[in-house]
Amino acid sequence: MSLVRSGLVALAILSVVGACTSGATSAPPAATGTVAPTAATGSTPPASATAVAVQTVTAGQMTVAVDQDMPYNGVGTDGKLTGVNGDVLTEIASKLGLQINVQQMDFSPGLQAIQSGRVDTMTDCPVDTPQREGIYNLTQGFFYIPLEISQRKDENLNTIEDIKGHSFGTIQGYSEVPLYQAIPWIGSKLKLYPTVDALIQDTIAGRLDAFAIGSPTTAYAINQHPDYNLKYVLMAPTPLLPETTAPGVCIFPVNKSNTTLVPAMNTIITQMKQNGDLKAIFAKYNMTDPEFINGVTATPAPSASQ
Repeated sequence: MSLVRSGLVALAILSVVGACTSGATSAPPAATGTVAPTAATGSTPPASATAVAVQTVTAGQMTVAVDQDMPYNGVGTDGKLTGVNGDVLTEIASKLGLQINVQQMDFSPGLQAIQSGRVDTMTDCPVDTPQREGIYNLTQGFFYIPLEISQRKDENLNTIEDIKGHSFGTIQGYSEVPLYQAIPWIGSKLKLYPTVDALIQDTIAGRLDAFAIGSPTTAYAINQHPDYNLKYVLMAPTPLLPETTAPGVCIFPVNKSNTTLVPAMNTIITQMKQNGDLKAIFAKYNMTDPEFINGVTATPAPSASQ
């Protein structure tokens, strides 16, 4: 996300802005190459699709920050990208004639690496926020990340008000961090974790009562590990958290000085929306519920993934 990822999404650093703005502005990546975005097999390329000079850190490559945060992204045993974002980015790179250069790092360092010009983008799922729009160039969104309350099955937490008297956590760098910290009964008691695994293990052990990391992540963890004894509910709408009525949308961030890569990526994302390739990737990771595709307003009803 948180973010995802909200990796989505979307996924700040301290709040998203803190660590991201701490470094000096980097010089633009120097390597360039001329590639022509092409449509997926069986589809007709748009009339406007012409050869473009795509700027990347290394000529002929798309250098990508990747962490293990399924179902958004990861690195398979073959060393290749996997997960929803990994599959989408692999197809984008292929259509742009670029080889993927994997650089494994966690969410927050990945954002910093983009800002400093060491990588081109990331597969984790930062969401589109005004703060990030000021720091990075962002692609168009390609799926939504509804906020959830994840918890052990013996808990009954459906609203942010239900968190009163309970410990609550999320991932360092997620865009919702400052919003959670502004809620009086959470505030400075919000627990921030560097990884999803550390957060989940604390919840299983009873050291954390509930967390929010984006419903796709928890759904995937539940499906992979039913022994975790976890569940999630979509967080009930609240004015304290705008994403409960307008879920975050997953994007790919790029260095602010690079003005060529995002338009080229957007061309491919648009094609993938039109020809069904995106929907097929979502189905591969069991993301078939309407809220992921359409950003349906969250309700407190239990998820079918429990």
